[in-house]
Amino acid sequence: MGQLRPTGLRTEYLESPRGITASQPRLSWRLSGDGHDRRQTAYQIKVATSPKSLKQDNAELWDSGKVISDLQPAIRYTGPALASGATAHWQVRIWDESDTPSAWSNTHFWQHGLSESDWSAASWIAHPTPKDAGELSQPVAMLRHQFDLPSKPVSATLYASALGLYEIQLNGQVVGDRVLTPGWSDYNHRVMYQAYDVTNLLQRDSNAIAAMLGDGWYCGYLGFENNFSRYGDFPALRCRLDVTCADGSMHTITSNPQWRANNGHIRAADFYMGATIDYTRSVHGWEQVGYPDQAWHPVQVINYAGVMSPDTSPPLRIIETLPVQRVTQPTPKVYIVDFGQIYAGYMRLHVHGKRGQKITIRYGEILNGDGSLHTINLRAAKQTDVFILDGESRWIEPNFTYKGFRYVEISGLDKPPQPEDIQGCVMHVDAPLTGEFRCADPLLNQLWKNIRWGQRGNFLSVPTDCPQRDERLGWTGDMQIYVRTGIYQMDCAAYLTKWMRDVRDGQHESGAFPDVAPRIVVQAEGAPAWGDCGVVVPWTLWRMYGDTEFIDENWDAMEKWMAFLHDTNPNLRRLNRRGNDYGDWVAMDSHTARDLIGTAYWAQDATLLAQMAEATGRTAAAAKYHDLALRVRQAFCDAHVSPEGAVIGDITSVHPHLVHLNMQLNGETQTNYALALNFDLIPSNTVSYATDRLIRDIVRRGNHLSTGFVGTMHLLPALTKGGATEMAYRLLRQQSFPSWLYPVTQGATTMWERWDSWHHEFGLQTPTMNSFNHFAYGCVGDWMMRTMIGICDHPDAPGFRTALIAPQPGGGLSYAKGSYTSQFGTYKSSWKVKGNLLQLDVSIPAGCSAEVHIPCDDPKSIRIDGKKVTTIPATGVAVVTLGSGEYAITSHWNAPTTTITALA
Repeated sequence: MGQLRPTGLRTEYLESPRGITASQPRLSWRLSGDGHDRRQTAYQIKVATSPKSLKQDNAELWDSGKVISDLQPAIRYTGPALASGATAHWQVRIWDESDTPSAWSNTHFWQHGLSESDWSAASWIAHPTPKDAGELSQPVAMLRHQFDLPSKPVSATLYASALGLYEIQLNGQVVGDRVLTPGWSDYNHRVMYQAYDVTNLLQRDSNAIAAMLGDGWYCGYLGFENNFSRYGDFPALRCRLDVTCADGSMHTITSNPQWRANNGHIRAADFYMGATIDYTRSVHGWEQVGYPDQAWHPVQVINYAGVMSPDTSPPLRIIETLPVQRVTQPTPKVYIVDFGQIYAGYMRLHVHGKRGQKITIRYGEILNGDGSLHTINLRAAKQTDVFILDGESRWIEPNFTYKGFRYVEISGLDKPPQPEDIQGCVMHVDAPLTGEFRCADPLLNQLWKNIRWGQRGNFLSVPTDCPQRDERLGWTGDMQIYVRTGIYQMDCAAYLTKWMRDVRDGQHESGAFPDVAPRIVVQAEGAPAWGDCGVVVPWTLWRMYGDTEFIDENWDAMEKWMAFLHDTNPNLRRLNRRGNDYGDWVAMDSHTARDLIGTAYWAQDATLLAQMAEATGRTAAAAKYHDLALRVRQAFCDAHVSPEGAVIGDITSVHPHLVHLNMQLNGETQTNYALALNFDLIPSNTVSYATDRLIRDIVRRGNHLSTGFVGTMHLLPALTKGGATEMAYRLLRQQSFPSWLYPVTQGATTMWERWDSWHHEFGLQTPTMNSFNHFAYGCVGDWMMRTMIGICDHPDAPGFRTALIAPQPGGGLSYAKGSYTSQFGTYKSSWKVKGNLLQLDVSIPAGCSAEVHIPCDDPKSIRIDGKKVTTIPATGVAVVTLGSGEYAITSHWNAPTTTITALA
């Protein structure tokens, strides 16, 4: 066996972050080492002011000493608080199961951010400029300043923010590789800032700092109906540069009234509308030392009352570039570029044209029947970039904008574009991917890929509903149903920590959570299944990462939400104050009672609050919410559940003796049953009857679903809970409309907003709401990972220190395999079925264990690595607990062959 060692060090769930303000940041690592039953028995953390000090064994800031513990994630730093801008370097070593110490890990760091008072010397500066004739947004402001340093810089940190968007250069070199900085926050409360190490960009003597400002979310178009300037009228910059020189002198350069401003070649830049770039108006050398800016304008100093908050989310970047798949020409000199994949970002094009030549680039998700670009579903968003060439050979690309698209229309070229001159720039949050999936059905493999691309296309600064039309908002209902799938796709700990701050910032004084976060455009709040996001997301983060800080930082907000529900609905049914009350959004020929949805989620919220209270030692709160969950559940049953277990829209409207006759007249829907079963709302002795009723509705629809946003997340888990996993497989593998795989058969590369966004007979759905990149229905990825692959958080141990591996083979599939990289490491599960032999291979990361449920007909047939083992028999499975390592398991198991029938 190799030495067990710590790897993957992170601080506050980020790798070597800058600008964080936690006084006791959480430190985490993973273990690397082969062999069985490897585990950590102790650790030691050292923290110093420099890597050199650590090499000299001088941990000036903190030495934990040898701590007897198997903990790895979220270990609190307990050394002295760091001063503003100070950097702490840390490393860790561990002792293994034989009490053998590892080598010290690689050194990582974190840099402390600025306090509010540290920003006092930095002004908000701007250069308001009228729009050019015919343009929909204002020219990009260009700001510059020159300063001197007495000797060579030995350390320098730039802190930068904007109301709008910024791009900063030092001596002509762009700072960092982030895009759309500082990101979107609720500007009514706060604006984010980033910190950069810029030591190598500075020089002795004269230096130039230059910035461009775009409208962004602050004052660009945002939301519906051509509305812009939601927060303010023009962008502004605030920055601070701290420099230490070789002679020991320290210098602070800030944004201030001495800066100069102008406009240049970027005449417009907007998320929805696109950019206009006129290279004939380029200002050459403006970002360099010595540029004569005497004729430029003085900057305007403005006031802003919000808080300066560090950006604690992973950076937004251009992650990769895609090659073009084909180029067509639907009309003369109009070219359509197909990237073969819907995504968010923009296109980069190499051109060499005449001075004054105009190139127009438009973006869309699909094509019309004649091969031209379809843009009606963009609504008011134009997604159009215009470039005026200056006669130079260059790559052209837009600034301060992004689009959702697969196809790009190019007009104005003298000759057809060549594939090598085209690059598709994919933009999304740079968070590590976590989950992999593959099975015997290629359509399901494509579905998993579509789920991932749907997330990649919408996880930008906030998780948006769509990246293309005039909306792009952080809908809380979408995230509520998708959050666990999202974590199975990407490491979302830091990303959703930031977004939950947006949710809390948008919480109404009544306690109701907002429908969108940041709260803008849609000013309503409290909608069932949307507002409940404020409970479901923190609970899911705690379950998936095991860190109770996710509970603590949201606890007060969650209690306010629960008080709002009770204050406005004292009879324990959600009949009042349901806000916009979206219901089971875009369901298919199905109308679920909206008070049923609200009451079901209220009961579930109370259950989750009780669990979180117990996990954090809030004993009285745990008892209170447990009792509330029982009472709301009873109110749900009184209003919606027959004695047999039928879940009805309004129980008082149906004669007790006629319940069994007509499900449609009763207001019985698949969503009714999905919520009731998955939330454990009905008595246990009625689960079988309720499951049969659910199956009956599925069968009468030709084995199709009818759920919308709310019900879809819970449909397959409800069937599995009711013992109907084969029906769940049948729904998942259904290829005809409506189903998850129907879009795949129609060539989809992301998840659609509607089941019928496109139909092979009827064409396109209503253009007013028809996105082809909406992650919500991708929530089925949770079931695919938890049930097909079987990798789950253990019900008794949040965070994957101990996992549950419980695959449920079925659906006629011969194999499935997948993995999930937790904060402890990567779990793998792979099963194959051949005749009556099941082969299950599992891999458990070092330092972890798993409760493995082995499908079998006879526990005596089980072999692990060829050896007989003692297991605990259960219904259809045998249970064994395994430590870390790789295991080959075989058993005798016959795939289900029973015919699915529904209640007569």
